[in-house]
Amino acid sequence: MPNRVRRTEKLEAGDIFFFYRPRVDTAEVRGPADVQRFYMVLAAKWPTTIYRLFVIGKKKLPEPARTQQPERRHWALCTLVTPDPDDVRRELQGFAYTTQTRGERFVPTATPIGEGRYQLVWHGDHAELAYALELPRTAGRAQEEFEVRDQASTILAVKNPDLARPGFPSPAKPPAYPQTLRRRFGKRRWVEVDDPALLDYEGVQLLLLGAHAEDVEEELGVRIDTEDETLRSAEICRELRLACERARVRPLLEGEFPWQEDVLVP
Repeated sequence: MPNRVRRTEKLEAGDIFFFYRPRVDTAEVRGPADVQRFYMVLAAKWPTTIYRLFVIGKKKLPEPARTQQPERRHWALCTLVTPDPDDVRRELQGFAYTTQTRGERFVPTATPIGEGRYQLVWHGDHAELAYALELPRTAGRAQEEFEVRDQASTILAVKNPDLARPGFPSPAKPPAYPQTLRRRFGKRRWVEVDDPALLDYEGVQLLLLGAHAEDVEEELGVRIDTEDETLRSAEICRELRLACERARVRPLLEGEFPWQEDVLVP
């Protein structure tokens, strides 16, 4: 548990990726209405290496705000925890399936929309996930649709898996917490993420509250080291080994959605 006397303490750091998956058989995406899922990947590199895939509720991050209105509360569901980045790649790939009424249908591969660096920090009496984008170099219209900003931070809290909460999706299986972590919840609805191990289980449900934007480093007293990335050096292409044809990753490079003629449904 972090030293709560200190103003800010780094708990974890690594790469952060954002993706959207178009709706079934959708050739052109113009906004969240054409999107089936919005994903966030935390690729932790310190103090340990682990990859977590989250589905983000409302298909966008919460809007940063200094006052927390209920409409700015979003949820996230952890659907994959793995030490192998290839597992993330496979989870985000497209696939075909067959229905009796409509024949073969195609679920498109998830499209990258942001890459950057993040820190999970303890700030006063709560944990914040702070990030800064490396790609695109400046957030564009595509990022705006999902509330992905050049810099931002989000307050995180973990839902008690034993208590039902309206508006939160039920995971296929509850997180397999060991007793040492499960006892942390007791009868509380939420616990603060003062230990990253709370995130290391599939089925974890998070409450997301928008916190800061643009002035993240100053507000939190941290430095998020970013690099000048290109398509060739992007971790989404090198580490996750996703297909990075320039037309398909236009949101990642230019902040704009692909044109219909760029990306064809197989």
